[in-house]
Amino acid sequence: WGTTATRPVPEQNLLKMLMKHLGEKSFYYVDSVTTCICGEFLARLPDCATLAVVGAEPSGRKIVAHLDYNLVHLLIDRLLGGSGEVASENRPLSETEAGVIQYLIMQVMATIWKTFGDAGRYHFRFEKFVFNPSDVEKTVLSAKESAVTVTFRVGIGEHSGFVKLLFPKQFIEKVALD
Repeated sequence: WGTTATRPVPEQNLLKMLMKHLGEKSFYYVDSVTTCICGEFLARLPDCATLAVVGAEPSGRKIVAHLDYNLVHLLIDRLLGGSGEVASENRPLSETEAGVIQYLIMQVMATIWKTFGDAGRYHFRFEKFVFNPSDVEKTVLSAKESAVTVTFRVGIGEHSGFVKLLFPKQFIEKVALD
C-alpha cells in the first residue's frame, strides 16, 4: 500500500483497487468541491437516483453518495465480465445489481481502512441504497443542513460518470476538531 514518509496515500491505493476490479483503463479524480444545503442538493436529483448511505463511526453521522446512473451500469457490466456497456433507462437497481455495486463500495471502504489502519479515526459502514431522494430527507439528513459535496469523475477508458459524496457540515466540523 502506498505511503509517504508522514501519511498514507489513499489515492494510489484506490486506483490500484479500481484497476484490479474494473481493468487497467480505470481512472478517477476529484472534479469539484462545493458547499450546499442538503435539501437543495437532493431536489436537483432525478426522481429515481442511486444513493448509497454510508455510516461514519464513531460520529454517528451519515454520508450520502449519489452515483450517476450511466456509471452504475458501466461498473456493473465490467464487474460481471462485460466490456463496459452503459444503460439506456433510468430505474432502481435490481437486487442483484445493487449487490454488485455494494461489493464495489465495500472494496472502496476496505481500501480506505487498509490504507489508514489504526490511524484512521473513522470507520465507514455501508448501510443501504435509497432510490428516491425524498427518502433521504425523511430518514438520513435534514433538508436544512449545510453540507460539502465532493464530486469524483470515475471511468473506464472513454466512458465515465460521477460519484457525488455529500458530507453533512456537522461531520466535517467533527473531523476538523479531531
